[in-house]
Amino acid sequence: MVVSEAEGKFLDALYQGVSDSAQLTLALELIQNMFGCRSAVLVMVDARDPTANFVETSGTLLQSLQLYVEKYAQIDPAPARFLSLPAGRAMSTDRLFTPEERATGQFYNEFFKPIGLIETLGGPLYSSDGNFAMIALMRGDDRPPFDDREAAYLEQLMPHITRALQLRRT
Repeated sequence: MVVSEAEGKFLDALYQGVSDSAQLTLALELIQNMFGCRSAVLVMVDARDPTANFVETSGTLLQSLQLYVEKYAQIDPAPARFLSLPAGRAMSTDRLFTPEERATGQFYNEFFKPIGLIETLGGPLYSSDGNFAMIALMRGDDRPPFDDREAAYLEQLMPHITRALQLRRT
């Protein structure tokens, strides 16, 4: 398997991110750029130890994170749909939601679209007993829709992201 220079830098930053938060932030920025996206988010929730919870964002969403948390997080339908997938599976919101759901969705029309985002590729890294982690990459209209090749590529990277988060949690 040939690893590109960009992927090598991402994996290096990701594993350094086990003990260095700045490197984890860099890893998220690198994967965002690898997929040509405007934003990325990495979420980990631990029901047994809420102090272990974190949300790491980059790009467009980082600039709007406070608004998202205060007004839109509770109505964002994407996390629940992503978490219904098997762990390690990636899918785009264009496949998870019908065009009618997007057209009438309050979250999509009032928050997501106005900040320049139109589609997300993501999925659960793990989910059990109230504990979960997920990754999401968000694109604007400046790049084409996510395709099956990109979903498969993200799925190849997800075990690394999962392992880094497990090590970080330990």
